[in-house]
Amino acid sequence: MHAFPSFAVDKLAPTLPDFLKRFPRITFDFLLTNRPIDVINENVDIAFRMGQLSDSSLVARKIVDVTRIVCASPDYLARHGRPARPSDLLRHPCLTLSHMPGSSIWQFLVDGKLVPINVKGPISADSADMLLKLAIAGAGIVRLGDIIVSTAIRQGRLEAILQDMQEPGGFPFWALMPPGRQRTPKVRVFLDFLVERFGSAPWRNGLQT
Repeated sequence: MHAFPSFAVDKLAPTLPDFLKRFPRITFDFLLTNRPIDVINENVDIAFRMGQLSDSSLVARKIVDVTRIVCASPDYLARHGRPARPSDLLRHPCLTLSHMPGSSIWQFLVDGKLVPINVKGPISADSADMLLKLAIAGAGIVRLGDIIVSTAIRQGRLEAILQDMQEPGGFPFWALMPPGRQRTPKVRVFLDFLVERFGSAPWRNGLQT
């Protein structure tokens, strides 16, 4: 199984003991990396992906729609001010994901129209976990999925901004498989488990953004 470290460590790992109690004969071998992989040639049963899919040769099952949140630390906002409109982001250092196409173009809904903002900043990385820690430390403003930033917001380490102008629509979180692999019993039961645990986006419970 291929998974992004931020999701695998913080969200997936705590659920696995419950799954193994139900299916003790199923074993896992995780490949934790942010780099794109060749699902078929690397013989991966399930790979997680975010956003729009480009590889039509794979079978996809959507787990949940993630909501992207623009946020910064309270200390950063106290020192640099809180952006009141999307164009204000052009005056702020923004932290972006280097492996996501278009990750430096953040879209907002302004007066009923989608407005793209081409953000810039001192750091880009292929690790959402690294950008999360940089934002908490006050290095800049970040836009990440609520699945990643919800705990930090709930703990007061990050504050959501510009949420009333956030781009509408969800950012899909997928499980990808080689053709036919979804019909194998071990994959089928784990896909059902993923939807059971994450399909309702439990990290949003009590989250005020």
